[in-house]
Amino acid sequence: MGGNAISESRRLCAGDYRKLRREVLGELFNVLPGVRVEAVPAYRLKMDFGDLDLLVESDHLPTGWQERVARALDSKEVVANEPRRRSKYEPTYSFEHRGFQVDLILSQARYFDFAMGYLSWNDLGNLLGNIVRPHGLKLGQRGLLYPLLSGSRLIAELEVTRDFHTALELLDLDPARWDDGFRTLPDIFSFVAGSAFFDPAAFALANRNHEGRKRDCLRPTYRGFLGWIGEREARKGAKANVSLVETAKAHIPGFALNIEKTLAADAKATRLKQRFNGHLVSEWTGLEGRELGKFMRDFKDLCLKTGSDPARMADRLSQEEFKGAVLLFMKARAHIAAQANPVEAPA
Repeated sequence: MGGNAISESRRLCAGDYRKLRREVLGELFNVLPGVRVEAVPAYRLKMDFGDLDLLVESDHLPTGWQERVARALDSKEVVANEPRRRSKYEPTYSFEHRGFQVDLILSQARYFDFAMGYLSWNDLGNLLGNIVRPHGLKLGQRGLLYPLLSGSRLIAELEVTRDFHTALELLDLDPARWDDGFRTLPDIFSFVAGSAFFDPAAFALANRNHEGRKRDCLRPTYRGFLGWIGEREARKGAKANVSLVETAKAHIPGFALNIEKTLAADAKATRLKQRFNGHLVSEWTGLEGRELGKFMRDFKDLCLKTGSDPARMADRLSQEEFKGAVLLFMKARAHIAAQANPVEAPA
């Protein structure tokens, strides 16, 4: 995306871009039958384009699909843009086609519609992401997410919604207006600033972390939005100081309950770890390394198979009693191993 992946890529005027888009989509429908492929829309009065962004459902891509696409587009260059380490996103593939960059952005089927919403209308999704970030939420191609933390430790990344219209409604934005699309960048800017949760301070580069500042200062649309905010002296929305997480709890069915269940499961796991960890079990049994890890897994598996939740055992028993249960398991395990591999008496 952005037109910078291919070494020599030209820009196209809007008319030539639309013609090329039709041709490319036709080729892809032929070489990737049954695969959902859609062009990401840009604002309607955009005069020229540096690349063509296509969202591709990745679940049913055939083996060797990259080679098929490269042949169909007669690509002289193909670049795989791998996501950052530990990122959950899939790679984007850039194909050269007649001196122009065609980006295939992969998305699993269950995320496709939200990804299309997030990527549509230039940088609109990224701008909305800046509204939710101060509230501890994340907006991206896989949905509106809540990183649930215990201090600085990430417990889980919970899904708030995977429906883009619901995400817009949560921000007090009109999904029908979004569906209508946008003619100009100022139309997009006005839409974003119309959120009741909008806070111009959240967009100032000085208030972004290093990674966000480095990324967004290179985005023309983001810089344009900063100028638009400054020219109009844009003000906070009526709910800018209202917790968006609490709003989501009140309006998204099951979200508050999911938080409660996740916190309870984490507390349970933490209690078990305090009573049953590698340091303690090694001290009790003398086991180390892989043997220790396997022993602990086997103990947990046996507990679960016999209906004895190890976390509940740790809560119910004293530490000495729990240690006794572990050592009893060790003894039984050794007995079973001895029976399976009897030592022959010397002749």
